[in-house]
Amino acid sequence: MAAVMNTPTDSLLPFLEGALCRVAGAPALREAVVLRGGLLVRQWSGPVHRPVDDLDFLWTEPFAPELIASGLRTALASEVGDGVVFDAASASEELIWAETANPGVRLRVPARAMGVTAELQIDVGCNDPLDPPASWCEVPTASGPVQVRAVRPETMLAWKVHGLFERGRGRWRAKDLWDVDVLSRHAPREDAAFQRALRLAFESRGMTLSELDRLLEGQFGTSRGSRRRWERFRKERGAPELPEQLPELIARVAAFLRPHVLANRSNPMLTRGSPAGV
Repeated sequence: MAAVMNTPTDSLLPFLEGALCRVAGAPALREAVVLRGGLLVRQWSGPVHRPVDDLDFLWTEPFAPELIASGLRTALASEVGDGVVFDAASASEELIWAETANPGVRLRVPARAMGVTAELQIDVGCNDPLDPPASWCEVPTASGPVQVRAVRPETMLAWKVHGLFERGRGRWRAKDLWDVDVLSRHAPREDAAFQRALRLAFESRGMTLSELDRLLEGQFGTSRGSRRRWERFRKERGAPELPEQLPELIARVAAFLRPHVLANRSNPMLTRGSPAGV
C-alpha cells in the first residue's frame, strides 16, 4: 500500500520539483507565470533548512481563472520521466483572495511517486507589481536545473516583511519573521532594489512604511501571545539555529531594516513599481 503524506516535509520535494518542471516546460504557461514563494526562499536560505509545502506563482497576464486552471492541468498531465505522476483529471480548483485586488487560483492535485502519495497545492496569484522586475533563473532539482522566470530575492524579502503586518496588529506569523531574518542574511541583494521593493510591497497593498515603526522602536512582538507563538514555532520546526529568545530575533531584524526604511524616507522619489512580470 502506498504511504499517504500530507504534512509539509522534504518528502514533498519530488512533487514540488516535478510540478515546477512541467509548468516551466509548458508553452502556455512558461511566459505567463513567475515563480515565487517557498521554493525560492529555500534556495536563498544558505545553510538554513527551510521546508516547503506548496508551489506559488504570479500570473502576469489579465486574470483568467479558467485559463490558469486548464493550463496547470494540461502541464501536470505531461510525462517528463521523473517518476512523478499527477492525477490532473482529479485536481480541484478554487478562487482565492477573490475579494481583493489580487485574486488567484488554488489547484489541489493528487500525485504519487516511489510508493508515496500526496496532495500538492499550487497557488497562482495576480496583479502584484514587481520592481525590480522578474528575471530568468535556474532552480536546482533532483532531475537537473529548471529554467523559470522568478521574482528577485529583493522582492521576496520585501513581501515577507510586508507579511508581518498584512494580517493586522499582533497577527504576524512566526515563519514570516524567521524568513525575513534568514533572507536578510543569506539571499543575494542589491540594496537600492530592495528599498524600492520594500516600498512597493506596502504601497501596492494600501499601506505605508510607517507600519514598520513599531518594529523599529521595539514595540513589535512584545506580548505574551507573541512569545508563545514563537515558542510553538521553534518546537514544531525543531531547528537548532532558531533563536530561543524572540526579542533577540526581532532586534536583529530591526537592525537590518532600519537603514532601508531611512533610505526610503530620505529619498521619496525612489522608482515606483512596474506591472507584474514587466
